[in-house]
Amino acid sequence: MSMNSTGKGHLATAAKTMSDEKLLRVLRQSNKVRHRLRRAITSTGKPRAPEWTLHEQALLGKMPDAEAAQRLGRTIVAIRVRRQRLNIPNHGQPFRRWTPEELALLGTMPDRLLARKLHRTRIAVNCKREQLRIPNMIEGYHRWRPQDDAILGQRPDKYVALLLGISVESVQHRRHVLKIHKRPPTPRCFQDWTPEEDALLGTAPDAQIARRLNCASTTVALRRTKLKIPAYVPNWTPEEDALLKQINDREVARRLGRTLTAVKTRRRKLGLPQIDPPFVWWKPEEDKLLGTAPDAEIALRLGRSVKSVKGRRLLLGIKFPNPRRPWAAEELALLGTLPDAVLAKQFNRPESVVRSKRLQLGRREPAECE
Repeated sequence: MSMNSTGKGHLATAAKTMSDEKLLRVLRQSNKVRHRLRRAITSTGKPRAPEWTLHEQALLGKMPDAEAAQRLGRTIVAIRVRRQRLNIPNHGQPFRRWTPEELALLGTMPDRLLARKLHRTRIAVNCKREQLRIPNMIEGYHRWRPQDDAILGQRPDKYVALLLGISVESVQHRRHVLKIHKRPPTPRCFQDWTPEEDALLGTAPDAQIARRLNCASTTVALRRTKLKIPAYVPNWTPEEDALLKQINDREVARRLGRTLTAVKTRRRKLGLPQIDPPFVWWKPEEDKLLGTAPDAEIALRLGRSVKSVKGRRLLLGIKFPNPRRPWAAEELALLGTLPDAVLAKQFNRPESVVRSKRLQLGRREPAECE
């Protein structure tokens, strides 16, 4: 009994031990999975990309980034960033080694200016500086000197920025603070307006007043807007109003030299009905001209629009005249007897047409026969 009970006790202890080890193994695996999942999920909720292997990194630079991204199943941005971090040149571009003179310049100026000076990318300069553990030089505030302010407005902002080694936005901000224009301003900009000059505003078009005051038309327009003076609009005379009752708006605008919008506005203001252009009936002698020449030529000859001539021709079923002139028997007999240039002038045809017709008949030029 004791032996049996002892054996059963050992078996129970062994089974309990095996179950504990299995339970620990399961818990350990679950903790690993939970840890991997915790690392795989980012703040955006998207899984992290898999770690880079040595085999994947060996492909970088051996082929274009798009092909490497397709082969490795990664995005082209990830391929480009990884390649630049490893300082691997792009596919097809020779690798430029850093010279001792270039390495000595790292950290002596901001990466943006050094990259422009060495003709390298800003990322390449930044990666090389961080690889050598060289601190970055923070781009300081540019102190404007009187000679720097004298350049503003004389050249484009981007040239001034390159000359001073600062950004274009800094140049623009400084120029706006000092109220310096891109182009030299007219003397009118900084002069006070006299009452006589203000009285001229609105009495004539802005361009005409600007020519009289020797300034820009925009200067006159800004001053007129500031004083809330309406723009000059020429008054309508009784004779001009009488034309609105006789002819259509387009013809009135052409005769009076006004815009079509101004004419329509005046018609609405007077409450006059719209007048359609008069319809001119086609005469038999005009119908006989259709098809004998291009529509534009006939429209110019009859004083009609091209659309009117084309619509009338299509309504009567008249086909457009064929610009190709038929070849006469005398012209065909001369092909190949003289050079094409001479025959083209004689026939009043293009030289290419004469050459094409001669080749079609299987004849050669006299120069080739010799």
